[in-house]
Amino acid sequence: MACSKVNLKKIATHWPDMLRVAGSLITNQVRAYDLLRMFGREGHPTPLGAAFAE
Repeated sequence: MACSKVNLKKIATHWPDMLRVAGSLITNQVRAYDLLRMFGREGHPTPLGAAFAE
């Protein structure tokens, strides 16, 4: 188990976008690889990527 706590504010801020991402994956409108690229690169996540990491 992780020792740190989940940042719920970060998740709540991006919740609508997170739901859209999940829906896009389910309906095969985007590939998972493309979403991973959108979330950030090499240790520098976008705000949405950081919310998913929480």
